Amino acid sequence: PHPTQPPCLTDEHCQLNGRCSVPAGECTCFPGWTGPTCGRLALARSARPIPRYPASGYSQPSTSSWGGSVIPWGQGTSTSYHLFVTELTNHCGLTVWETGSVIAHAVSPSAAGPYTRVSTSIPATSSNPQAVLLRAVGQPPREQWAAGEDGSDVIALFHIGDGAAAPSVIANFCNCTNGTTVPNATNPNCRLHVESHSGESHIESHDEIGSSRQDYYHLAGSPNGPWERFGLQTTCNNPAPLALANGTFLLACHGTSALPSCSIGVLVGLSADMAAGRPSWRDARCISDGWGPPTWPTDQVANEDPFLYYHRGSFHLLTHNQLPCGLNSSEYALHGSVGTGCGGHAFSANGLDWSFSPVAAYDGVEDLVGGESAPMARERPWVVFSVETGDPEVFLTARSEGWPNVMPAGSDYTFTTAQLFQDDYPLVQP
Repeated sequence: PHPTQPPCLTDEHCQLNGRCSVPAGECTCFPGWTGPTCGRLALARSARPIPRYPASGYSQPSTSSWGGSVIPWGQGTSTSYHLFVTELTNHCGLTVWETGSVIAHAVSPSAAGPYTRVSTSIPATSSNPQAVLLRAVGQPPREQWAAGEDGSDVIALFHIGDGAAAPSVIANFCNCTNGTTVPNATNPNCRLHVESHSGESHIESHDEIGSSRQDYYHLAGSPNGPWERFGLQTTCNNPAPLALANGTFLLACHGTSALPSCSIGVLVGLSADMAAGRPSWRDARCISDGWGPPTWPTDQVANEDPFLYYHRGSFHLLTHNQLPCGLNSSEYALHGSVGTGCGGHAFSANGLDWSFSPVAAYDGVEDLVGGESAPMARERPWVVFSVETGDPEVFLTARSEGWPNVMPAGSDYTFTTAQLFQDDYPLVQP
């Protein structure tokens, strides 16, 4: 075992990301995870250039984006990968997200991208998309991710915002340049306001004209749409869907009226109801009840950006825990540090009883092939799983040039990267 880590006794000591070898007391990690307790994402070095316009992921010239989700579509050699990504309008940066964001659709023959823009799926104001495949009503079960153009699967696209901003509002959004917001004091939709308590900036008018955060989702029989809007019948900020093989549907929320004091909660329903556009919530469970300051343990901080998934018999949740992104992977290995980084991780054997990891699943440093490191903010985690093995293949995140503040005035350009996993991250031993 790692010199700072006691021997494991159960698989829970390996965060359900591996198996505990008894009596050796060592964790053997599943693909995609590494570290003495399998608490760290095993990410490969990236070949993308720094800065701007990454070679993988999603980039549009002079346009900011802010993370998204990917679904495979088709079978065998005809499989394509479809990205639904938050894109900022009028060449602005992230500062305008509450008024000027849309959900763009992009496609790639590879899960790692690069992704080429196809269209706008959901207009302003809409952001933080997460897509999931649902079995259509009356159809037999299908293998996970095995979608087809025959209409036997439905794509459900969850997001915040109602996608129904008035044309007059859209026409008066900020007109910016190079993916960076240029505040304009004479435009009521583009005045900059800086929070006195945090120093963070946003567009002053967002409370008046921005997203009402009405809680909707959209359904379509193809990644290309057309999309039909349905109400969630509850509030759910930053929704994260998970459709299980037994027909159960889970929706993680960063704040929901069903669990008023809960930072991250999970709603329980049926996939058939969601695919039919008639959600009916049968249960609600709290994973994290913290709204506290940015200190560990992470179940007591304001986790956001949940990504909920099921892998090798266990439930997992990745979050942005709003802590400083911190040290890189090599420093973690050297120092055995815990609680360093911005990636929260919770795990559960049954989807009801959850534990938060004391180790950051990821941090803000992207290690490059040439040995350099790129320290940047990293939020909106999403994992693309291999259609062949079912194991993690690509880690999708939103990145920001403004580090650690993602929205500093005049430097709020953001982009979306896709980083490959590897089976075992080469940790440096002390």
